[in-house]
Amino acid sequence: MKKHKFLIFNILKKKKICRFSSMMFILMMIIFFSVLGIKNGMLQKYERVKLESIDHNYVLLKSSNKSYYQMIEEIKDIKFVQKYYPVMYAKVDNTYFVYDDCENLSILEGNCISNKNEALVNFYQENGSDKISITLDGKKIDLNVVGKYRSKSFSFSDDITSPVIISKELLESLDVQYTNEIVVKINDYENREKFLNLLVKMEGYNTGVQGSNDGVLDRYRSYCNIMNCFSNILVFFCFAIIFLVNIIIIHDNKQDIAIMRSVGYSNLKISFLMSIYVFIILLLSLIPGIVISIFFSAIFKNLIILQFSMVLNFLVVCLIALLVADFLLSFFIRKINIIKLLYED
Repeated sequence: MKKHKFLIFNILKKKKICRFSSMMFILMMIIFFSVLGIKNGMLQKYERVKLESIDHNYVLLKSSNKSYYQMIEEIKDIKFVQKYYPVMYAKVDNTYFVYDDCENLSILEGNCISNKNEALVNFYQENGSDKISITLDGKKIDLNVVGKYRSKSFSFSDDITSPVIISKELLESLDVQYTNEIVVKINDYENREKFLNLLVKMEGYNTGVQGSNDGVLDRYRSYCNIMNCFSNILVFFCFAIIFLVNIIIIHDNKQDIAIMRSVGYSNLKISFLMSIYVFIILLLSLIPGIVISIFFSAIFKNLIILQFSMVLNFLVVCLIALLVADFLLSFFIRKINIIKLLYED
């Protein structure tokens, strides 16, 4: 090896080929980091929009032929279901009385219900009294108003406006017919459609969802999917650039390779040495590539978000590409023959 060390470092002395290879690798890095940075930026924005639109993760279920317990039994083991809450309501003297879980309500004043004869009223309802009365079959029930709420968009049916929130125990004890619904929290907005499709197959369900911001969520999800496709294409792009640089270096150093073959180097070993040359040039190009990418990230800070893991991902992709190129290029090196080169000269 010592005898032929001039062959190993000969490529690094060729400024033209080194400069070309470095420029190709710097360009490849900038594209790689920019695409992954845009992907990160889009993903973070999408997650933020999903958090701001958390109401879209909720589905309101009702059924005309299934009891509350039947509905629970059917949905409780579905993997997309994170939580579910019962919603029960009845109409008494033109007023809706609803039992709803406090997690589905925004308590703006006071406290949530803790006792059977307590109630919550709508925050915007003009009712300054701290008492509410229900009269059924001549029997009067007094309720203490313990707080004011603002309902969320998924809490109960749209035709129920400003209901009085009461306890489950009280509603079940009233001699009235009440309706059961279920508020289901899906673990992710992206799984909401899958959950709704499962309900269609089960049959017998009516559903309600928040749809006012669906367009924005779907648009960002589409952007993220597009960037995922681009990031997958990046792998093939890096493979192509590394393979191309290897081919050019091999073609430019045919005579050195022919000498190495003549002194007993195998095709695979020569190919491996070429890959080492390429990797050295790649490492020399890494710092300027990272610096330029950070500069772009600083300019487009809301669009391109860089992470240290990208450098590791880049190096892993390049190493795999070099190994693949090492194997494939050994067949190309096999055709290089010192006698043929002498005839060509």
